[in-house]
Amino acid sequence: MGIIIGFVSALTYKILPPVLTKMRILDVVGAINLHGFPGLIGSILSGLFRTIYLDEKGYLQIIGAFMTFGLSLFGGLFVGAIIYKLNYFTVDDYFNDEKQIVMQMKK
Repeated sequence: MGIIIGFVSALTYKILPPVLTKMRILDVVGAINLHGFPGLIGSILSGLFRTIYLDEKGYLQIIGAFMTFGLSLFGGLFVGAIIYKLNYFTVDDYFNDEKQIVMQMKK
């Protein structure tokens, strides 16, 4: 599992950023390729192995993995849409902490 997941993480690290940029999605720290895909694949594989080698309840783990993935995707899109509508950040703010530093200094 580790070899497969490590390969997928490294591959998506190379492939995913240009795709996300075209979709106007900013994944600053690479959380999708470092945690998202490996976590989903690991959950699916361990659920399959549980079904094969232990008991018939591995499907619950797979369902839980997809529910978690769906909730995190919905939550990220929801919060991103709110931030976008409020014009909280502009393109000039990316990788620039000046706005937050000035706000903290005024307190």
